[in-house]
Amino acid sequence: MKRPFPPIAIGSVLLLASLPTFAEQVIINSIIGRQYAEVRKVENDSWVPLSTIEGLHLPLPATSENGEIRFTVAGTDYAIARSTVELQDEVLLERGCQRVATAMRTDSRSAAIRGAGELCN
Repeated sequence: MKRPFPPIAIGSVLLLASLPTFAEQVIINSIIGRQYAEVRKVENDSWVPLSTIEGLHLPLPATSENGEIRFTVAGTDYAIARSTVELQDEVLLERGCQRVATAMRTDSRSAAIRGAGELCN
């Protein structure tokens, strides 16, 4: 006779599934295309030009969550695409025509490549 899963096992699985995911603490060192970048105000989902945010100074503490970088300036929460920022201790690869060994985190969802389409001699 096959026994069903005990209620404690089912309860444990449900508890683990309901736990919130924790955001990773990061530091924004630079913002690529800063003069053209837009950020999303978290409170009302409106998009605003980054250049209009008063008091934005880099490096800036932030959190990485669900493919976005979230930060706070003057009490307002903003979100920006992960591919738009360079984080502390991160290196951008700029070798146009060479193979480069690259290691990406398992939770990476985007990558930016500079030099794509360049002619190689």
